[in-house]
Amino acid sequence: MQASPGVYAQELMRTCEEIVWDTSNGPLTNPVELLCRGVKETNMSGSSNVLIANFNGQALHVANIGDTGFLIIRHGAVYKKSSPLLHEFHFALQVDDSDDPLQLVKEYLIELEAGDIVISATDGLFDNLYDREITMIVSKSLQAGMKPQEVANILATRAQEVGRSAFVRSPFSDAAQAAGYTGYAGGKPDNVAVIVSLVENKSSLPAL
Repeated sequence: MQASPGVYAQELMRTCEEIVWDTSNGPLTNPVELLCRGVKETNMSGSSNVLIANFNGQALHVANIGDTGFLIIRHGAVYKKSSPLLHEFHFALQVDDSDDPLQLVKEYLIELEAGDIVISATDGLFDNLYDREITMIVSKSLQAGMKPQEVANILATRAQEVGRSAFVRSPFSDAAQAAGYTGYAGGKPDNVAVIVSLVENKSSLPAL
């Protein structure tokens, strides 16, 4: 019997966390290797979207399966964005406990600069907010002195507001109409998880 996607995803992430903390065989920093081990060592049947990322101080290394994704803002504009992996409209690719993640994963390696902002989020954000709105919210919030966690909360709240609307235009409604659902309007009701990260120079960080 398979667990629900949410339960399996939580268990998969717990397994990956345990692997990261176990440094007996040296630190594991490659997200693709971590994903493969995590799927193999998770003691539960199920399937899930998954995004695992590592920043080594210079490059962002990402392993992604499905429609969870990331967006990088540089100088107030979108610099890079992940592409969702879909079977077809509204049917995201997922990794199953019996799958070989190497056959499914999309890998990214992106050089980052001080001042870059990385938004990692579930599809609930990207289905409901256009890139330009995400960028505007992030830029204005940071200029107002808000912390990354506060910005993440604002993004998630706004995405949920759009998701509950039956009238507002959204990336999801655009995709639905492009797929032939011509009468669809509004957002997509969904859970939303958002992480906002700000890249800083080591020299600008306070000493511990």
